[in-house]
Amino acid sequence: MKKALEMSKTSATGSFQLLLGVAASTVAALATYASLNFVNLAEWIRLVIGITIFLAIYIFTAPTIGALTPTSPISEQCFLAWDYYQN
Repeated sequence: MKKALEMSKTSATGSFQLLLGVAASTVAALATYASLNFVNLAEWIRLVIGITIFLAIYIFTAPTIGALTPTSPISEQCFLAWDYYQN
């Protein structure tokens, strides 16, 4: 529990990674919006296409710009939660 509390404290690195995460999601959102403007299909098809485009771009962009690393605070918190629920 003490380790989880220590990792929840914000640091300059954590704040910068959060900013990079926002940048990665913004890039993905803009690309998704631009690509869906040209698709004139049923709304549920546009939803599926939009989710696919967004996730594909975000999954590629986030690690590329350094928003998501194995040692980032959010990754460590996810691993702690995973370990907690596994035990």
